[in-house]
Amino acid sequence: MPSLGLIGPYSLNSEEIDINFPFNKPGNFALGYLDDSNVFIVEYVGRSDTDLNQILKTNLGKSYKYFKAKYIDNDKDRYDKECNNFHDFGEDKLLTNAAHPAPLQGTSYKCPVCDK
Repeated sequence: MPSLGLIGPYSLNSEEIDINFPFNKPGNFALGYLDDSNVFIVEYVGRSDTDLNQILKTNLGKSYKYFKAKYIDNDKDRYDKECNNFHDFGEDKLLTNAAHPAPLQGTSYKCPVCDK
């Protein structure tokens, strides 16, 4: 099984988000659940180019129960991580992501997997 390269899993609630990702910094994340063997099952992958804490909180109250995340400062590294995770974990066929990740506005980054 591929690795997300993220930290966690943590329960998706405000307290866990604030404890583990308190800073207004960019980063990547995955949302999902724990199966019967306590294995994190990825349902959604994403990134925040500004505030990881805030984007995680926008997912409170949705069907996701757990998250993994990591601060990543470099724009290209963050985009590449999101693309790799999107492709590694089933793209929009298995994930709830509606579409391939878009690069940061104003950049011409290409996906390291499919060159989109």
